[in-house]
Amino acid sequence: MPRSVLATSPVVPPLVELGRAAGWSPLPLTVREARRRAAELTLEPLRPEPLEAGQADAMLIPEAMVNWTAKNSGGKYHNAGALGPPEDDAIGFPQGDFVWWLWLNRFVREINEDGTNYTLWIKWFGDAPMPAFIKPPPKSG
Repeated sequence: MPRSVLATSPVVPPLVELGRAAGWSPLPLTVREARRRAAELTLEPLRPEPLEAGQADAMLIPEAMVNWTAKNSGGKYHNAGALGPPEDDAIGFPQGDFVWWLWLNRFVREINEDGTNYTLWIKWFGDAPMPAFIKPPPKSG
């Protein structure tokens, strides 16, 4: 019942928004469900339309995405190196929205602790420099 209500509700938790954006059915109700489903997601190469149309000579995007796009473009695109100072990516929340913040904080902590974030980084970005907060999977045994 909760899944069917959340599927049509205009106000939903961020976890359900993620499920909707990813096209998941049924929608995840727990972080654990979302983590399992996230392993199925794949990145598509950037479609740099301004480059294709001759409207730009270069794009400045996060280094890992540049490396991944160049690696998966069949030689069409190349990493021109750092064109400026590095910038951090960020996520903004409405002031006082602690539910979202706590959910995201817990989600990131869990995927870092169990090695999921590391595995996804390698899958998506290969040997691109990894942020310091990403940890390898714990050793079993």
